[in-house]
Amino acid sequence: MERMTLDLSAKPCRFPALTKQAHGTICGVSTEATSFYFSDKILMTVCQGGKLSQWIHVPTDTADPATSTEHRLLPTVGDDPGLDFEDGENSNEIDGLLPLPYLTPKTILGGSTSERSTVGRLLAAHAATMMIARDADETRLVVLGLGLEMGTPEGGIEREGFFDLLELMLRVV
Repeated sequence: MERMTLDLSAKPCRFPALTKQAHGTICGVSTEATSFYFSDKILMTVCQGGKLSQWIHVPTDTADPATSTEHRLLPTVGDDPGLDFEDGENSNEIDGLLPLPYLTPKTILGGSTSERSTVGRLLAAHAATMMIARDADETRLVVLGLGLEMGTPEGGIEREGFFDLLELMLRVV
């Protein structure tokens, strides 16, 4: 019987998952966003100070009962003459900043206050919505890791900081 030998030496190769990174300053705090596209899930992290303190997951394979064949973010004003805005800023179309209503984010770890938990779930729903907007057939689980130092003492976040976070997250989608 012949003896087999195995070559267990390390071979340099690329990380097997597609990754994207973006850096920015949000409310004066250096922030890093990273996404990893695995075959069964998409992992996105947004951290400040190198820490991750909250984890949320969002299944994207749940079918929207209203539109089971196609995903539609939001209608334009031309689709519904009843849509009107008083400030005129968004008078031509809805800007699509609302997450899809059928997504159900769940906190896995962290979220010590209700405000922090709410902000985390809202950001996770937005992350999943961005993934679905990029690819309407996306069914992988979206997992968001957050480590935010900014915001109110209760864990909330100001409007400008929230939109800056969404913009940074969009850069890694």
